[in-house]
Amino acid sequence: MSPHTLVRGRRLLAGTTVAALTAGVLALTPATAQAAESQTIEDGSISWGLKASFRNYLTSPIAHGTITPTAPATDTGTQTVFPQASGSWAAGEASVGAKGAVRFYGHDGALDLTISDPRIVVAGSGAQLVVDAVDSEDVAHEDVAFADIQLAGAVSSSPVAVTITDAPTTITAAGSGLLSNQGSAFYAPGTALDPISAQLEVASKPAVTVSKVTFAPDETATVTVNGSGFDPQDVIGTRPPFAGRSGGAYVVIGYFSETWRPSAGAPSSARKVVQQKWALPAGQFEDLSSGGAFELNADGTFETSFEISKALLDTVRQANPEMSGSFGIYTYPGSGAANPAFETYTPISFVPAVPVTKSLSTAYGRGGTVGVTAPVAGTVTVAGLGSKVVAAGGTAAFAVPRTQTAGTKSYRVTFAPTDASLTAPAATTVTVKIARTAASKGKVKVTRKPTSKKKGLAVVSVKGASGAAAPTGKVKIKLTKGKKSKYVTANLSSGKRLVKLPKLAKGKWVVRVAYYGNANYTPRGYVKAGSFKVAK
Repeated sequence: MSPHTLVRGRRLLAGTTVAALTAGVLALTPATAQAAESQTIEDGSISWGLKASFRNYLTSPIAHGTITPTAPATDTGTQTVFPQASGSWAAGEASVGAKGAVRFYGHDGALDLTISDPRIVVAGSGAQLVVDAVDSEDVAHEDVAFADIQLAGAVSSSPVAVTITDAPTTITAAGSGLLSNQGSAFYAPGTALDPISAQLEVASKPAVTVSKVTFAPDETATVTVNGSGFDPQDVIGTRPPFAGRSGGAYVVIGYFSETWRPSAGAPSSARKVVQQKWALPAGQFEDLSSGGAFELNADGTFETSFEISKALLDTVRQANPEMSGSFGIYTYPGSGAANPAFETYTPISFVPAVPVTKSLSTAYGRGGTVGVTAPVAGTVTVAGLGSKVVAAGGTAAFAVPRTQTAGTKSYRVTFAPTDASLTAPAATTVTVKIARTAASKGKVKVTRKPTSKKKGLAVVSVKGASGAAAPTGKVKIKLTKGKKSKYVTANLSSGKRLVKLPKLAKGKWVVRVAYYGNANYTPRGYVKAGSFKVAK
């Protein structure tokens, strides 16, 4: 309670309308940011001192004032701590309030302001400190946007807490109008005030962890299921056997439709239960004559176990062939209680082994095959090489074309089981190593002999692997007569090139050719390609 008598009429401050007081709050429409998942705040505190210089002035011999908190708020001398925080918090949209009040009194009552129940309100990229207040004339004002808050860089959050550390604040026009002495504002709008801090505790949400969720198709294993945040008092039963008492939580292995949640009105036919257990508080689970009940602790935790095998899934699918569902561990309230937060789903998957691959090492122009052995029946796909259906334990062969360029390549391998209840294993790869191959000896065909006065013409050619691309790249022709040599350099196109031969002196010239190789073919040094005579 405020030390003032709260007058709940919407009377006006001198020269300040209620519209002006609340304009800041109205402007914070959450239109600039998409709100993240909201966290429920169940406790904590907001700490703020208003302004250190104002506090010093108020308690000085000039103002002869006091600063007095009202429970549950406390004051440290530099700031007021408002406890019992509650509300919701998300990036871009939050409203968290705390309890208590603080009265700033001075000048024998000419300055008298009580601030109570502060709220931090976030909308989009903006944030404000909103308060209820009572002014020097004993007039109450609700939802006053007293200060703007700059939260950037000042907020840290986790699943269990939200912390605001020394976020800068500035006074608004509404706050300036309230913080006045005989109608004269202490601070102009935009003046920096003390930073604000908050320690906010996040309410725990129901959560389930399962010790193992992925199994081989032929595996049978016992899993441990742990729950937390399942407060027994959040689910009060509406029908026997626990009407008016905690309904606890069903913990089941089930095959459920996509729309299965009781809170959404899904019928029980949408939930095919394979095995069911019931988590109930002490003093209740003992009352059930049927097995399967176990203790839901007062702190909202539980632990139980199930034996998992694909046989369970096969049985329920065979019994409900018309139903398309998901297999896993489900929880939801019991005894007719309703609470969407208690409705959880943890998928259970049966995943065959990754297919076994057989790599290939070959040379350019030869081609070859890679092999993929399937763990169960299904379709094997090798990216770029095709898809094949194989039986369980069967091997699919995929041809690597002769034209595949040299180098080491990894092909992505995926596998889709024929059994729709199985989950596809992770993709793998198969490696293909293709070495460069040797081209044939170069050939030179002189189509016009050179003379001592005229240049000649010749076609140089290098033959590649059968069915593969013809060689490209640099060739060099060496023309030799005795100790004298001349050279002609060219670049092959589709394995050959027409070149000009230089003028040559009379006599016999020996022709040799060298190939420098490319990405697919290895180099080859000079080899004799023939000879010709220059007559004149």
